[in-house]
Amino acid sequence: MSRNLISSSTLALVACWALLPAALPAREAVDWAMVNKIRGEGLHRSQVMTILGHLTDEIGPRLTGSPQLKEANEWTRQQLAEWGLENAHLEAFEFGRGWSFSRASVHMLAPRETPLLALPKAWTPGTRKAVRGAVEKVAIESAEDFDKYRGKLAGKILFLDDGRELEDGGEPVVRRFSDGELGELEAFEIPGEGRPSYRQRARKRWRFGRQLNEFLVEEKALATVEISSRDGGLLRVMGGGSREPDGSSFSHRSRDAGS
Repeated sequence: MSRNLISSSTLALVACWALLPAALPAREAVDWAMVNKIRGEGLHRSQVMTILGHLTDEIGPRLTGSPQLKEANEWTRQQLAEWGLENAHLEAFEFGRGWSFSRASVHMLAPRETPLLALPKAWTPGTRKAVRGAVEKVAIESAEDFDKYRGKLAGKILFLDDGRELEDGGEPVVRRFSDGELGELEAFEIPGEGRPSYRQRARKRWRFGRQLNEFLVEEKALATVEISSRDGGLLRVMGGGSREPDGSSFSHRSRDAGS
């Protein structure tokens, strides 16, 4: 009986194996001439660096809603059309008001005049002329800190962050990760139930940032300065105002914003 069962199973298995080749799709022939043509375009006639150079060096930063983004979009559409793509066109989307700046200059005037490496935060208002004011370091970490500064900030330039040690810049600012380092980056610790998620922390920062901006406007503070988190002379600058058409709301204050 056992022998018959084995024999029947073996026959059934052989039958399955016999049917498999018929079920597999026919292998598509590779067009090696086309493959080599594509490789030739990439290896010998690539325009990657030309495109990158035009977007970064000639057009420059392309903040959403800025004139530079509009220029980059139109240039890209034109390039696609010139390369033969049909119906290359732009599509509008709801965003809010744009923002750009043409010039920014920040100087420490005392105890000696020194130019500072600084950039304005996106969507913050500009000044019609040069403005100056006394500098004060403040420690405002929550709305509970507002009362001790109320009525004391008008016309002042506020340092919102503590100072930090700057690296000497001896190492490259950008480097290639090793396979081992990339493997470590794949690991992600899922927050536990009792630990606030990144989204929750971001919402908390956004709410406080809006409160802080409104408080500083009410107190008529002249300007704020925040330290950059980057070394080697690089400034990381985020948004600091509202992109709503009426300016009715504020974006969150980023502690990594450029000074």
